[in-house]
Amino acid sequence: MERLVNVHHNLIGLKKLTAFDQLRENMQKFQALQVKEENKEENKEEEILISSFVNKPAISTYYTPNQLQTAYGMNLIPHSTPLGSGITVAVVIAYSYNKLQNDLNSYCNRYGLPLTTLTIYNMNNSPNSSNTAFTTKNPDWALECCLDIQMIHTMAPGASILVVQAVSASFNDLNNAISYANNHADIISMSWGASESPSDSSEEIYFSNPHICYLASSGDDNYVSYPSSSPHVLSVGGTTLFLNSNGTRSSEETWSYSGCGSSKIFRCPIYQNGVVSNSYRCIPDISLCGNPSSGVVVYCSQYGGWFVVGGSSLSCPLTAGILAVANQFRKLANKPLLNTTQISQSGHVQTFFYKTLYSNKNLYSQNFYDVKKGLDGAFVSKTGYDIATGLGSINANYLCQSLLNA
Repeated sequence: MERLVNVHHNLIGLKKLTAFDQLRENMQKFQALQVKEENKEENKEEEILISSFVNKPAISTYYTPNQLQTAYGMNLIPHSTPLGSGITVAVVIAYSYNKLQNDLNSYCNRYGLPLTTLTIYNMNNSPNSSNTAFTTKNPDWALECCLDIQMIHTMAPGASILVVQAVSASFNDLNNAISYANNHADIISMSWGASESPSDSSEEIYFSNPHICYLASSGDDNYVSYPSSSPHVLSVGGTTLFLNSNGTRSSEETWSYSGCGSSKIFRCPIYQNGVVSNSYRCIPDISLCGNPSSGVVVYCSQYGGWFVVGGSSLSCPLTAGILAVANQFRKLANKPLLNTTQISQSGHVQTFFYKTLYSNKNLYSQNFYDVKKGLDGAFVSKTGYDIATGLGSINANYLCQSLLNA
């Protein structure tokens, strides 16, 4: 029997957006505008003014693109072209769904994001396909793909998005899709995985392109999953994101159902030496918003429209979008693009995170939001690195600039 993988998203219930939800969004926009106007009057930096608000943190029913951009500092990044321009992010997914472009257009129109044209490649067009029939449709994977695409576009609206549709959710078929993406993308985002197997070490050949960043969600059930546990993949876990009542960032805590722990297959990579107190690879490396109770709005017509979703399937494409912007800056500076495979090569993401940024207290506090509170399975969050959330969450405003020096 072929080994199958699972998607890493969680629903908090299908939710059609109501008139109340629209009013809530309008109020958030008004509050953000009010902050900007006060900022102009007092001639202060916007981020200083926002931080002066003292509001009781509360978990939102859902977060909008503008709130996500603000929470992770994307709104503060100076740019003359759309963020992510010139970079291709591939979403490797199983099965087919023919409404991806229409659903992305609906998402963009609702939230004022620029429209973009997806490139979609179905692996049934490949001679390596294990199935000559048209790829089976699957609602869970359709939902997953909509989430991935819409979150990447939220963070990097200028990036090109390539969707590679595997024939099935088997590792064999998904690996074939990765092989195709290896020749057409700069970043590969994978929001799926399965429990580790001794055979995983033989799968590492698919994560070997020295010019690509591979990202995988860490999972949603307190276990270690592959390909997230691969030393050649950036593992992304989930947090609970708290915003102030005016929509600005408050804090993040550990999400109690995010995938984390120590690999039973892969030894501790060099970049984690001296940081983890373990002889095996530990995941995640970083964590972003994932708790479905503080999830995001996604549009998928197969599910009837708008709904709220979370999971490490959310945090992974958010990170892919952020790294697309960092790659954009490196490309403009004529530097090699980022990678997650070549430890000794310029632009190796994990080495830069652990050995440069984390080893310097000031750089760490600028580039990451340390997640210090919460419990994920048996792992407790604490100051600095911990297995529950890795190095913590991202301050993209600093990190995208810092990665020029990777």
